[in-house]
Order: sequence, then structure tokens, then C-alpha cells
Amino acid sequence: MPQKLRIARDKLTRVFRYLEALNQHRNPAKRQLREQPWSLRLRDLPEHASIQLGGAKSLKTKNGSGEDSELGGSNYVLKAQRPRLTRPPEPPEEIAAWLEDGWDDPSSAFAVRPALEESEISAAPTIVSFTDDAARTASLERWKLLRDEWVKTEKPLAQR
Repeated sequence: MPQKLRIARDKLTRVFRYLEALNQHRNPAKRQLREQPWSLRLRDLPEHASIQLGGAKSLKTKNGSGEDSELGGSNYVLKAQRPRLTRPPEPPEEIAAWLEDGWDDPSSAFAVRPALEESEISAAPTIVSFTDDAARTASLERWKLLRDEWVKTEKPLAQR
């Protein structure tokens, strides 16, 4: 019985070694960066508080004899945390209906509908232009400044 068990284990080991070699032949490990389908260099990382690069810093400390000694770098190369995304500033009520979808995406510009159809229950629908109301245009400009500040902080986080 022990002889049969040893033979079965040996055959099974050979099958798994064959499958491993076949997998390595069909799917060789990509060892060069240019062979990878996607890459991002450390120097191309966005500047944000949730991303910290280490390794290049040097620290001066006092050694046991009271002399300065340099410690090369930190004990990490890259620290990354999930960024805390913030919500965009809400548009004022008077312009919310005029904004096209996607105004809350920091990677794209927002668009305003040039005209809307307004209808009252007793009257026929009328076409209203966005620029007809100066207060609406001024409200858009104020909100645009808030949104632009939000985009400056959120755009690096939206890049994937």
C-alpha cells in the first residue's frame, strides 16, 4: 500500500509540474515595463496629501558618540491612501435646471442649456433663453468660481 501511494503522489506531482510549465510557456511573466499594458511612473503621480513618496529623504541623527550620522531615506517608497472625495458645490436653484448632466464631474467642463421651454397650466409653452435674466447669469458666474476651486482640488483625484 505505501508503494502505491508513493507512485500515485509521484504521478500527481509530475502532472502538476507539467501544468505549471505549460502555464509559464503560454503566459510568460512580463519582466520589462514596456511589456506591461499600463504603467505610471512615480514622478507622474499627482501631487496630493493622500500620496507620499519616501526613500529619497535623508535624516540626520545623533549616534551613540554624539556625532551626526545620516540615515538614508525612509522605510517606505510609496504610501497611498484612498483620497477623500468632496461633493461639488450645489448650483443655485435658479440655474440648476439649466445645467447639462455632468456638471458634477471634475474632469469635464460643465455646459448650460441655451434655452428652456417653460409652460404654465393655462398658457401655451414659451421658450426662455438663459441670458434673458441678468440675475441668472450673475448667479452662474458666482457658482462657476466655486466650482473652479473645487475642480482644482478634485481633478488630480479623478485621474485614474
